[in-house]
Amino acid sequence: MSSFVYGFATRPRPMVQRRRRGAAVVGALAAAAGHVARVARKVAVNLPGVAGAGLISFGAWLAWAPAGFIVAGLFLLLLDRRAS
Repeated sequence: MSSFVYGFATRPRPMVQRRRRGAAVVGALAAAAGHVARVARKVAVNLPGVAGAGLISFGAWLAWAPAGFIVAGLFLLLLDRRAS
């Protein structure tokens, strides 16, 4: 059995090829979901520390605006030191 597409006679693909393509799509989606889960876990681990630093900087800024920038700069220096 053939179908006529864009002026060319084509044969339908066998069911085995369709299943393989579906399995590849499912595998790619599973890999992407695993990557998203790993990134979300890393963000969740570091979020409390970053939020705490932001809130301390904001509190210092409420007391005196330049103090907020000084504290934020100190936190960034500590973060840079920790990363290296």
